[in-house]
Amino acid sequence: MLGLRHRALQYDSSEEWVDDDDRWTELDPGDWRDWVHIALTGLYQLVVFMAVLHLWRQRSWPPYCPRQISLVCMTGLAGIVAYLGALVAAGAIKRHSGDLFAHCGLDTVFHYTTWGVWISVALVRVYRSWKILIKHSVDMWPPWAQVLLLTVPWCIPAVAYTIDDELSQFNEVRNWCEIYRPIDTFTYILGSSLIAGAFVLVYQMRKVRKQMNEYHLQVFQLTFLLLTGSVVFPLQHLLLDKNHEIRRIWVLYHNFLDSLVLFWPPVAEPMYRYLTGDVYYLNSYTQGFSTLPTPAQMKGSLRDQLSIDELRTEFQKFAENRMARELPDFYQACLDRDEIEDFFGRQAATTAIIDRFIRSGSEQELNISDRIRNKILNTEITSYNIFNEAMSVAMNMMDTNFSAAFKRSEAYKQLERNVQDEAEELERLKKMNQLPPKNHVPTEPKGFVRVFRRFFPPPPSEASLRSGSSRSDGSFVGGREVSTTSYHPSVTTECTARMSMKMMSSRSLLPPESGRNAGAGAAVRGDESDLEV
Repeated sequence: MLGLRHRALQYDSSEEWVDDDDRWTELDPGDWRDWVHIALTGLYQLVVFMAVLHLWRQRSWPPYCPRQISLVCMTGLAGIVAYLGALVAAGAIKRHSGDLFAHCGLDTVFHYTTWGVWISVALVRVYRSWKILIKHSVDMWPPWAQVLLLTVPWCIPAVAYTIDDELSQFNEVRNWCEIYRPIDTFTYILGSSLIAGAFVLVYQMRKVRKQMNEYHLQVFQLTFLLLTGSVVFPLQHLLLDKNHEIRRIWVLYHNFLDSLVLFWPPVAEPMYRYLTGDVYYLNSYTQGFSTLPTPAQMKGSLRDQLSIDELRTEFQKFAENRMARELPDFYQACLDRDEIEDFFGRQAATTAIIDRFIRSGSEQELNISDRIRNKILNTEITSYNIFNEAMSVAMNMMDTNFSAAFKRSEAYKQLERNVQDEAEELERLKKMNQLPPKNHVPTEPKGFVRVFRRFFPPPPSEASLRSGSSRSDGSFVGGREVSTTSYHPSVTTECTARMSMKMMSSRSLLPPESGRNAGAGAAVRGDESDLEV
């Protein structure tokens, strides 16, 4: 495989006698086996590059948003740069003393810096999750800035070897740069220390691990990086430094393994769902986030139609006298959460609500059943409808305490009249065919996605979704279909109750089922067994 060997002792540039078995030999152009390994790993890196382009172009696709796509893209690009270094180390790109690729400053970019990027991305992913879920804050630097800051120490070898060529010299016989032990030790200790610190943050997130969709992934990737840096690299130098036949193959597939573990797990499932056109998977992320104009927006702003200050005063007067304070506080916190469009900001608000109202012994523990409480604590933070049942119970409690008295207020009666007018206006718009087009109706795929779906068709459920959405006569509001065929007093009364609760919040005057609040479902009647008054 490695060409002809001469059984003789020769003298190398580092002034030591080296047997030909230890001498690096260039890749044999006539040996196809080495080139097959290079072609396979190169094809894999081409797929990674195409995936990076796809992720960056579609980074605003809702299922991709919680996956921190910028971090995933940096992982993929670092793997491609590391593969270039693997080609050099394997001999596919020839180098000799004085060449560009034989410069040890550049060589460390391929090995130290790319490894530093991988570690930094894993650390930033853990830190951002910890900041959102434990500290309930999204006040952070952009991901790329955090990765850049953490990668700086791994650039020290490249800078040092560029400034002082004597620290590390290229060994022509072994086809590598000699290691400067103090710098190499510094990078190993630094990486292990940072990973250990990340494990501390992961431990603090253990109470939300059932609600965190990337908890086990982060633990797995940190463990992989720690074992690779502390065990695999030392064994590689010990066992393969004098076995160039295996080392040549190992440097190629080790890069492949690193990229396989660090790049694909966060995005494999949503990318497959995107390519196969799984609409139900998309709707699980987009329910409640439609930007379609609502009937209230088409007719006019409720702010101009109602005396908001009067309504708020009436509501607060009844609330303070007839119910526990945590009920309206919880309901308003949920409505405020619904207004947040940023995925990570909404996760921070969700964990804040859980720590304040849901957990046993919390500051304003909500009086709900253990079944609902445990259901919330076992639901992923990214779920938009995580508080639906609890909001329904809170609405029932508030309705029991003050509904009759509140509905006698003049402001409430005016609101009910406006809701009735709005329902009639919506019916007229429907008959005139002036409602906005339906949202989330799948479009025909183009380009590579169309070819992919030809071999991997969408799930059977999508066909029914396509036909169902085309046959329906209702309007599509807030990402789901609602009927507008008739006006019913009980429907209007319930809708009015929801809208009156919304008046507590100064941010929005739309009912929870309108616009991006469709997932709130707060006024849906809950099971009476869940009421613990």
